[in-house]
Amino acid sequence: MAFALSQGVMNRFWPQTACALAASVTLATAPCAFAQSTTSTIRTTIVPRLSLVKTSDLDFGQVMASSTAAGSVTVTPTGSRSAGGGATLAGGVATAGEFAGAGSRNQIVIFSFGAPSVLLTRVNGPQTMTVDSFTMGPTTSGGLNQLGNSGRWRIVSNNGLFTLPIGATLRIGAAQTPGDYEGTFTLTAVYQ
Repeated sequence: MAFALSQGVMNRFWPQTACALAASVTLATAPCAFAQSTTSTIRTTIVPRLSLVKTSDLDFGQVMASSTAAGSVTVTPTGSRSAGGGATLAGGVATAGEFAGAGSRNQIVIFSFGAPSVLLTRVNGPQTMTVDSFTMGPTTSGGLNQLGNSGRWRIVSNNGLFTLPIGATLRIGAAQTPGDYEGTFTLTAVYQ
């Protein structure tokens, strides 16, 4: 059994087939649009009343150690620094530590340090230095008024917000190994 298409059927069939092939080739080579979506996280912390948060780290800047004499560097609560003994100031920016808190006007707050001294350890090394003589700065403009030398302060700001700057002294050994040294200290606020 033979099957044959007449010329009329061929004339109708071939143009439709050719158009379909041309359309598929065009779609295969045409550039496509491409879109992507992604998400990101948004964060914040609402600090409650009767809180205390660190707003600035205590930084002694860059210091050179003597090869023969121990020395020290002091950063005051105002952020100024000085060197003594075998320590020499060598640049960098020194900053006082700073904490912010929230209480109520005329409320008494007692501040205390977790330890009288802190050990700093060289990053990627075992060498250490000590920081001691922590001091709290007078901050009437920062919303606090010191009540004697007992660590007691009165919140004097109308909205109960305050800042408290911190200074300390770094003890540097003779021939102290160069590098970055880090450590942490704790400040506690007891609201009364």
